[in-house]
Amino acid sequence: MHGGDVPGTLVAAARRYPQREAAVGGYERLTYTTLLERVSRLAAGLRGVEPRHARPVAVLSDNSLAYLELYYAVVAAGAILVPLNTRLAPTELAGILRDADVRSMFVGPGLEQRAAEINARYPIRVISMPGASEQSISVHYADLLAAGPGKFADCAPDDIAYLYYTSGTSGRPKGVPLTHRNVLSNALSTAAAVGITERDVWLHAGPMFHLADAWAVWALTWLGGRHVLERFKAERTVATIERERITLTLLVPTAVELLADAAAAAATRLPGLRGLLYGGAPASRRVLEKVRDNLDAPLVHTYGSTETAGTLSVLPAPEHGAGPGAALGSCVGRETPLVEIKVGDGEGREIGHGEVGEILVRGPMVTAGYLGHEELSRAALAGGFYRTGDLGYRDENGALWLVGRGTDMIITGGENVYPGEIERVLLGMDQIAEVAVVGIAHPRWTEEVTAFVVLRPGAQLSLGELRAHAGRYLGGYKIPRTMRIVDELSKNGAGKVDRAALRGGELPFEGESVS
Repeated sequence: MHGGDVPGTLVAAARRYPQREAAVGGYERLTYTTLLERVSRLAAGLRGVEPRHARPVAVLSDNSLAYLELYYAVVAAGAILVPLNTRLAPTELAGILRDADVRSMFVGPGLEQRAAEINARYPIRVISMPGASEQSISVHYADLLAAGPGKFADCAPDDIAYLYYTSGTSGRPKGVPLTHRNVLSNALSTAAAVGITERDVWLHAGPMFHLADAWAVWALTWLGGRHVLERFKAERTVATIERERITLTLLVPTAVELLADAAAAAATRLPGLRGLLYGGAPASRRVLEKVRDNLDAPLVHTYGSTETAGTLSVLPAPEHGAGPGAALGSCVGRETPLVEIKVGDGEGREIGHGEVGEILVRGPMVTAGYLGHEELSRAALAGGFYRTGDLGYRDENGALWLVGRGTDMIITGGENVYPGEIERVLLGMDQIAEVAVVGIAHPRWTEEVTAFVVLRPGAQLSLGELRAHAGRYLGGYKIPRTMRIVDELSKNGAGKVDRAALRGGELPFEGESVS
């Protein structure tokens, strides 16, 4: 790794490609030379505001060119960047800021009121980002840029560079410190697996506060590629992909489907898009078919976690296509070059092909533990491997299949049921837009298999129809006994379903059940 630190990747790119376009955001276009100069000025200005070394500095913003600059400038100033999930409530965000001991927070346009509500709970210095209003602003981004270029802070590979907070769907969010070595190892490994080169153009359409997108910040810069920054909106994204000659992006499956629909409406197959990555959940048969029918872009599935700085395995386009019910889990491909994965039993011992166990990970991208949670850290890293909490198995060809979270497993009538298997089958129904299967406490069965269903516009669905479809692919004990039709599924910032909220019955629903 060049110098072993994040700022070194930008310095290297500017040295190799000084006049190459590095980033596009809104009406602004920056070369690598200009991007490096702006990052240098921001870092110098930030040191004047936050002089203490290794102080966490937060950012609350949608995707923007400034967000890309801060990914480098905060670390170059010797501070630690804390990307905040914009979907969290002010009380939740204040709790994260207090836990991380953050004193300064960058705020983007449209989030000024949220910042004011946070400030009422946890007083903090608010630094504006371009386009943000004057409300609650302590320091202006432009004032930081006015500082003269300065020397980057000395950073060692094992210094903490970023602090991400887990989504917290199973409890209070936990801080995951990631070092320069962690994030650059993952970026290099994922870039190799995906085949990224300096000719690629990455669209940051997924939220930049999440590592599903953030790894591309380091990978594309390191290789001298081009960043385009714009949050996903289907029709606009289709136009941006064509105008900016985007070659790669990453979306959640629901957004992939919307993109395919928008491309069809615009009479384009987006031929320049050489890879459409997706993560957060497996793609349904319907999504796979829509991409096949409407787009030329090959689908690439990525699987990873916050604790491992992002991607762990990649499923390339040629290996997609198994229909619903074809296997217990969803194939997530093979580990990237620097990752070691094994499937273990309850004691961490590796088990054989076809046996379901916990997915365990080792490599230079794995965090050293959770902030302020020593016992939890020791448990999560027992035996030298990170215990993901995900259940899966390897097939006879060495591919990894994901069954679901260990905490999501349903026990009904003494049988283990994996929700992901049922969800993949139900997503094969034309009436269903989204579905989540959970276990609801039941006096006779221990847990009752329950499907929360979001219908497609104008569709109708009875429990009998759902059970008949499921019965063609699943054993009787796996078939949902209850269906609850909802307007939407509660999700976290990564686009993953909040199953705890569903089990708690927090959503209004129309219900159908059998005894």
